Amino acid sequence: MAVSFCDSRIQQLALLCVLLSGCQSVTTSLGKKLPLPGNQSRLGQESSVLNAGGQPSDPQPLSVHDQAELHAAMGQAAEKRGDREAALKAYQRARELGSDKTDTLHRMAVLHDKQGESVKAEELYEAVLAQEPENYEAHCDYGYSLYLRHEWDKSDVHLREAIRLKPDLSRARNILAMKLARSGHVAEAMAEFARGGVPQAEAHANIALAMILEGKDTQAKHQMTIAASLESSARMKERLDTYRQALKGLEFQLADANVRVASHATESGEQSSVLQHKEPTE
Repeated sequence: MAVSFCDSRIQQLALLCVLLSGCQSVTTSLGKKLPLPGNQSRLGQESSVLNAGGQPSDPQPLSVHDQAELHAAMGQAAEKRGDREAALKAYQRARELGSDKTDTLHRMAVLHDKQGESVKAEELYEAVLAQEPENYEAHCDYGYSLYLRHEWDKSDVHLREAIRLKPDLSRARNILAMKLARSGHVAEAMAEFARGGVPQAEAHANIALAMILEGKDTQAKHQMTIAASLESSARMKERLDTYRQALKGLEFQLADANVRVASHATESGEQSSVLQHKEPTE
């Protein structure tokens, strides 16, 4: 069966992506996503590729730029399937080949963050922002990274900058609200949740969680009572029951990286309840 790609060099990138990472498509630097053939054997393909007419042809050497693009695409594919180590290795190889694209550096920063390597993550966030000072997603993820490390003041700066650059970035508003609550500014936190479109009951539940994380049991119970009075859904009851277990000192841990916060009207229009880093896009 003949295989057709827009050009032989991109075809070779696609085939190498299949051979090395098992991905199903490759995205070029121009943002064009090319599907890969589903029935090609991964064996015996290294020495030849198919040209537009379906005939074998000798592969052309990849330029350093194309190699960097390939490894960046492989990194994105690995990250999407949850293989952080493979993703980091591929992104790092792209960087070694001369790629200084901010999206690659940004993804490396997020992955280092998720692995608890905050020093490396910070260096990469700073590198991204040195090139793109108005990258609101980088400001938001950096602000979240600092939030996880309880660096409230520095986190505040980057989260507010993300909001200044993109006022409807609800993810940044929700992280800022949690930071405000945990640093003792509950009224300001409630106002920020409201600006982010979070329903009032959810906002009070979020404040309750902030109080639990800070060891303020009495305040947490007060916020939980308000949340329960405003919403009686099964989902809210389950959430508040989880918090009650935490307050009773059962063997239950609330990790900051898994904090659940309502995040309505996100940039993509989807609804998410998870406070987190920006995930890679298609």
